[in-house]
Amino acid sequence: MLNTKIHIDDPFVKLITRLIESYANIDEQKINGSTEGSFFINEQWIKAMALVYKRYVLLQAKTSSFLDSTQSSSKKARLMRLIGKSRVDSNFESKPEIPWFFKIHKNMGENDWKIMREDFGIHVNSPKRNSQTNLIPVPLRCWEEGNIPAKILDFLRSSLCISQPSPIQMQAIPIILSGRDLVARAETGSGKSISFILPILMRIAHDGKVELPRALLVAPTQELTRQLYGVATPLAEKIDIRCILTIGGESIQSNASDIRRGAGLIIGTPGRIWDLVEGGWLPFTEVKMITIDEADRCTDAGLIENVQKLIHHSQKQVDTSAQLLFFSATYGESMKFIKEVVRSDALFVQIEGSSRNIRQLVELVGDNPHETVTRLVHRYIRSYEAPIIIFCNSRESCEALLARLDAFDVAGTVLHAGLSSNERQRIFSDFREKKTPILITTDALARGIDIENISLVVNFDAPTGLEALARYIHRVGRTGRGGKSGVACTFVRKSDEEFVRTLRRYLTECDQPIPRDVDKICGKNASVGETLLIS
Repeated sequence: MLNTKIHIDDPFVKLITRLIESYANIDEQKINGSTEGSFFINEQWIKAMALVYKRYVLLQAKTSSFLDSTQSSSKKARLMRLIGKSRVDSNFESKPEIPWFFKIHKNMGENDWKIMREDFGIHVNSPKRNSQTNLIPVPLRCWEEGNIPAKILDFLRSSLCISQPSPIQMQAIPIILSGRDLVARAETGSGKSISFILPILMRIAHDGKVELPRALLVAPTQELTRQLYGVATPLAEKIDIRCILTIGGESIQSNASDIRRGAGLIIGTPGRIWDLVEGGWLPFTEVKMITIDEADRCTDAGLIENVQKLIHHSQKQVDTSAQLLFFSATYGESMKFIKEVVRSDALFVQIEGSSRNIRQLVELVGDNPHETVTRLVHRYIRSYEAPIIIFCNSRESCEALLARLDAFDVAGTVLHAGLSSNERQRIFSDFREKKTPILITTDALARGIDIENISLVVNFDAPTGLEALARYIHRVGRTGRGGKSGVACTFVRKSDEEFVRTLRRYLTECDQPIPRDVDKICGKNASVGETLLIS
């Protein structure tokens, strides 16, 4: 069994590793009531299980000297903070509750599902005011609980290397399979595409032989539709479902011909799909699902008209209106339109981001790189303890910044995809061991950097492009990890106004206060050198 005499200052990740290592020695008969369907934990869950461990640590508390009466009240108080939301009584005399991840599905109670959602940062409510959210479909703890076709399950694990569902997949898949409308928000890179493509294909397959389109998948750009098509096609082939890509610039007659040959899922941009509907080439009689990816952009000016037409056309069908699914990393003004069109029992799923414990700063700088580096050194680098991560938008920018920092006698190193594997490994190891205080890197490696106690993240270059907000979230998420606090500062220039507007919309949806100085940047009224507190 797990040794409970673990020093309470040890990192939770290490505790979870020990838990997983001891799993083979746990008496499943006593925990589950039977060995049938026992829930398997693998190492990919270590970080998520760190929160769960706060409850599990008391399973043996009754017999452990870890909590004997000789301990000081201050140590007990520290332990209670460590335990957090434990369901064990404070006198430690009641029977400890078995954690949800050691229970088979049929033994899971309402409170177990609630705790699981909390552990994975899953929040479910209704986008409509005064709407009931009773009977929320329970999330998936593992793929096997989703009744996923064997061929697809094997493809997920062997080809896509997705051994366990991500938080958005855990909750979105059961809701979609239930037939309810869904509005989902999760960061880019969280597995959103699989979370709607998989259940869409499963529902199409469940309805039997496909002759007419059963589902529409709408995305705002040709690039994104091609990407979604690339994700959907290999999955669809496993269960004999045909997908069609429809985008502007290609022959609409060719699209019509493809549809006539039979297709279950139509993937395309709003304008091209509506052209096919309006021209009578895409029949709506069997369309049961409409999914809008990047919903905030699809409901922006220029695209919303065609999206509205598709949804309203669906709602005019004699049988029943289509199930509506909206996915995005951000929602702003688009939420008003979405609330108007979804059904009364619709659900809103939100996955917690990574920046809740992060103090985020935005500072407007000029075009003189020497002045910007001077500010970086004196205001930030010399004010925070190592380790510090600085993000740039290119390899060249990383190298140039390193040279300028050297002029200030500031030690640092560069890490980007242009280096050899051995070089990257050595640099990363030196930084992790605090032999190098500052790491300058690019977005290419932002998601792979997982170092404890990062005190400061600096975006020397503000992220750009269509996924600027997603890159921002991944960057700042390098600090404030494991429940600790952190600071992130982003240098923005006048040319970054579009990014600041996107960031403002994101913070609004997150119910974070918007400083008036951010509005000044959007209105180009801020002065150089002004520091803006975001949260």
